[in-house]
Amino acid sequence: MEFHYDDGCGNSICCTYWSEHLDSETIDKKYSKYDFLQVCYPKYVNIDIYNKYKEVLAYCEYDGRWGREAKSIDISLKQTEDEILEHMSKNTRYKVKRALERDGLYTELTVEIGREDMEEYIAFYNDFADLKDMRHIDENRVRALVEQGKYSISRCCDKAGKTLVEHAYYVDKEGGRVMLATSSSLFREAENSEYRNMIGRANRMLHFMDMVGFKKLGFITYDMGGAGDYNEELKAIADFKLGFGGEVIKYDAGFTIPLKYVRQADKLLENAEQYAGKKIVIYGYGQIGRYIAEGLKKRGIADFIILDNYLDSIEGVTLCKDVDLERMDSNMTVLFMTLGKLSFSKAVGKLEQMGYEGNRNMHTVLF
Repeated sequence: MEFHYDDGCGNSICCTYWSEHLDSETIDKKYSKYDFLQVCYPKYVNIDIYNKYKEVLAYCEYDGRWGREAKSIDISLKQTEDEILEHMSKNTRYKVKRALERDGLYTELTVEIGREDMEEYIAFYNDFADLKDMRHIDENRVRALVEQGKYSISRCCDKAGKTLVEHAYYVDKEGGRVMLATSSSLFREAENSEYRNMIGRANRMLHFMDMVGFKKLGFITYDMGGAGDYNEELKAIADFKLGFGGEVIKYDAGFTIPLKYVRQADKLLENAEQYAGKKIVIYGYGQIGRYIAEGLKKRGIADFIILDNYLDSIEGVTLCKDVDLERMDSNMTVLFMTLGKLSFSKAVGKLEQMGYEGNRNMHTVLF
């Protein structure tokens, strides 16, 4: 499944889920027009992607890194409703049935999301996020998913109509798969343990009723949306999800590639040979700075300097500061600036006084 959107800052982003046999050639041919590529829950990622982009990869999973597995849980919707219940743990099954039979709750699954549905969902999730000190929903992303028909929401309400729990799903119609995207509740606002327990049952009931609803719509796989176990909180969430049964599925680590900045860095590197005989200074040793350093080495250019005012040392690298730059001859030096725009705006005046200017001996990749 793929979708794309604008992040509100002028960046085009493509997200792909459950891709198979992804390699750098495919990225070059299929995704090069985007500013960022986000790869989530991929299978069979070719090592050549790491070899090309290792310096700039940002991993999606907590504590992610190349070669580390990501996991999720698939529940088959080819089962009957009774079979889905039967394969749940005893505790989960009991709480689902109690919610269905005794709590007076009801659920709604919304596939065609309207404006009011969207605003209510965003407000509910953001209130939940505030309670947990989490980020608010990425509205640009979600609205694009809705417009492209790849998002659904559901909720569980008490008999008075108050929303207790909401779920949202990535919807892959072609693959017959839905994947949990968000789960939010009023659990932390509950005034007493009895009400909190009911909300816990409402959450389990909503998962089951969502499975039933998507099954009726013809979907064949209900994906629990990750099963990380890198800390105690994630383990507790994974245990909760495992209570619904299903099969643990393993994926390669997901990642994001900042293709926009890679393109700029590659263009800069294409012209690096013309600076033979001059000292190259990489100003800023973040992701793109490291990418440029590796690119220079691949081109046989090893005589360069790293300048970073915020790092104290880099293993195997001679590191310098602004004060060292002042002692260099600007006519014999070329700066490759890899900074945030704000940092660059603070530095550029002083650099110009030293004799550095754009398109002559100062070239930039700014974030």
